[in-house]
Amino acid sequence: MKNSKREYIILAVVIVVSVILLLLHRSEKVHYRLPDLERIQAENIETIEIKTPERELTITRSDGQWMLGEKRFPADASKIEELEKVIGQLQVTELISRAEDYHRYGLGEENVIEVKAFDSDGELLREFAVGEASATNQHTYVRFPEDQNVYHARDSFRYRLDRSMDDLRDKKALSFNRDEITAITAEYDSTTMVVKKSLSKPDPQPESEGEAEPAAASPAVAWVDDRGENLDAEAVDSLLTSASDLSCSKYLDPEEAKEWIDDSRLVYWIRFNGDQDYELKIYQKKGEDEQQYPALSSQNEYPFYLSSYTAEEIMKKRADLQKKEPDSGNSPPSD
Repeated sequence: MKNSKREYIILAVVIVVSVILLLLHRSEKVHYRLPDLERIQAENIETIEIKTPERELTITRSDGQWMLGEKRFPADASKIEELEKVIGQLQVTELISRAEDYHRYGLGEENVIEVKAFDSDGELLREFAVGEASATNQHTYVRFPEDQNVYHARDSFRYRLDRSMDDLRDKKALSFNRDEITAITAEYDSTTMVVKKSLSKPDPQPESEGEAEPAAASPAVAWVDDRGENLDAEAVDSLLTSASDLSCSKYLDPEEAKEWIDDSRLVYWIRFNGDQDYELKIYQKKGEDEQQYPALSSQNEYPFYLSSYTAEEIMKKRADLQKKEPDSGNSPPSD
């Protein structure tokens, strides 16, 4: 009987101790304080500094445009907006670790990305370190200065910060409204081709008794070359579509550009006449196996690469723009 009573007492003590430990553990878990991060409006961010183990990059806003590094290359506005969102809307959701085991979370020296944002007066608005994305890819591990803890931040965003200068540069090579273009001049293979737009009035539509007067039809568009031949309007329109919203794949480095961008290597030159002139020069590939052409445009002072497919969609010859006639055995001139 005494043994049974002693067992009940020991069991009761174990239960009480277990409950106390559980309550203490819950209290510790529930009552930790997360960093209180105020939202930063994008327009208040004027400078962004990003440091990775491989590179350091400073991004500054000047006259409403974001510029990259000391050479002040124009930045891709959409990608900088992503950075502004990551920085300004950073939200910590959970404490992950107090153990200072940073390598486990991609926050060790070999992987960490350090981010700082400043306002127009140079005042620090936000500073934090970025690690890997969580296993669920719904959060990113972060930590803050003078705080040894590792936290979950909402969303997976490391990839938005882990970009090189070339990744963040504005890749726009040429841009215009194709409807404004009235003439096109191209030079290739010692040949010059001139194409001009011709507008003709559409045939009048017969009026039906009792019906409202039909809306005036748009003038019909035709394209005529310097030989007086009517060209395939769809082929010319395809050329305009390719050139009017042209982006490059990447930029040549300065030494590469100095060596290769030379008129002796020019293979195709084209000018589009509209409200202003838009020019594009395309140069020889650097090797037979290359999948891109060096190029230069009147809207971008930095030499860039166009993929072979993109460049060849623009490098049209006269035969490519002529109307296709049924094959009668007589081929049109190939220039």
